[in-house]
Amino acid sequence: MQSWIIGKMILTTWKNRWWQMTKRSPLVGIVPLLLVPGVIASAWYVYHSTHETFFGANEPDEAMATLLLQRLSLVTFLLIAMAMGLFWQWGIRSGLKNRFLETLPVHRSAWIGGQLLPVAFLMLLLILAVFLPVLLVLLNGLSLPLHQQFGATLLYAVVLSCAILVGMVWQQAIHLLASWAAKGRTASVQRLFHGALFLSSVFVGLSWGGWILQRGWDIWSAPLPGTLFSKTVLSWATESGTWLADVGLLLGWLSGLLVWVGLLFHFDSKQRADDASERVWLSSLSFPRLQLFSVAALEWRRGFRDAETHFHTTVSLFFLALVGGIIRLGDWNLYLPLYEMILFFGLPFLLSIYPLMARGRDVSARDGFRLLPLPTHIYIGGKMLPYLTALPLMAWLLLIALQILVGLPLPSLTKSLSFLMHALLFLATAFVVGTALPSDESKFTGKWMVNLVFVSVCLPLFYGTGVLQARWSTGVYAAAVLAYVLIAYLVAFLLERGREHA
Repeated sequence: MQSWIIGKMILTTWKNRWWQMTKRSPLVGIVPLLLVPGVIASAWYVYHSTHETFFGANEPDEAMATLLLQRLSLVTFLLIAMAMGLFWQWGIRSGLKNRFLETLPVHRSAWIGGQLLPVAFLMLLLILAVFLPVLLVLLNGLSLPLHQQFGATLLYAVVLSCAILVGMVWQQAIHLLASWAAKGRTASVQRLFHGALFLSSVFVGLSWGGWILQRGWDIWSAPLPGTLFSKTVLSWATESGTWLADVGLLLGWLSGLLVWVGLLFHFDSKQRADDASERVWLSSLSFPRLQLFSVAALEWRRGFRDAETHFHTTVSLFFLALVGGIIRLGDWNLYLPLYEMILFFGLPFLLSIYPLMARGRDVSARDGFRLLPLPTHIYIGGKMLPYLTALPLMAWLLLIALQILVGLPLPSLTKSLSFLMHALLFLATAFVVGTALPSDESKFTGKWMVNLVFVSVCLPLFYGTGVLQARWSTGVYAAAVLAYVLIAYLVAFLLERGREHA
């Protein structure tokens, strides 16, 4: 009962956000209203198109239905397990928006179950719209009587339940491991550990799947619930008496997974909700007397503690380094100029996420900043200073490291200066966009909208900088960029000043 109440609270929160979006944009607000008709239409389309594609107007082909049923049951099991883990990661684990539920006077398993209700709702829509119609077509193709089709549907629900439980075991095991690895640290660090472990588990799962495909998929997939389900249904179609053992194994899977989930939730309930200690990164960093450098030190602290952004940036840099390593190991020297250009333009663009999110951190504390005797030009200058000094140097060091990795020569002095000016250009632009549209965690589309606007602004900026660098000398280009940075500071100052007077 308590889980149901908490789930209703989350769904009510979604409804309120939808209502806010409807006020801002009626077209966006209409989308949820089309959800139920869309699911019904999708289910009908999947059913009709599957029947026409594989059977058409001919008599049911039992051989084709048998092959498709074997593939469907196994693929469904794997996809639902993966979707459960991804939905839970996206809806619950990736943020702390529902963390207030931990303070409610309910058992820990109750609010975990309540958080899972919206995830289960999304899973149900996916199953009804895509997988169940295909199953009904295949059962008709096997010419099973009505009572056996009903029994097959119930067993299919058992397979889906097993898949959902596998996804829950996957996520809960990662959660417990991350809580243990980051015990005594802040919530943002725990979230960083959880994201890193989740991404690592995805890589391990994909590698394991590739290894299984090479070793023989049919052998390794035999004990999985999806395979047991298809063997049971096919034994009914051939009137074989071997289906009882497969049903017993399938129910054993369900019982075992329920026990595993119960144990993992029990271990989680033993943990305290306030395990995070008071240790905070850079807490010993003192604040200078000058207001400009004091604001810069505060911004440096807050940016350094943004573990989630660090994680996403690290993942992007990892893929960039991975591509460079593949190019070097494969002796694909033809792609080296393209990779070098990607590094030159991509590294500043990648690090622009930090100044882009800078102003959004002050959205919830804007009233407190206005009470301080802090002039607007000092506030804007202090916030811009770390991003226009440390980040260009960091981007240049990353450029050198990745070029060494791929075997490219070190950048010359002229190219290094051009790169630093290019980084200043993009970082200043990102700060202006973030000041004009500060991301707000309380808004569902806030952060995504800011990133979309920045990408739209960068498209002509990429082209313009390439043209100017080709036509102007390095000194002229550097002077133009410094003037652009000054203009960006003035624009950000005017935007913030206008927001204060509004």
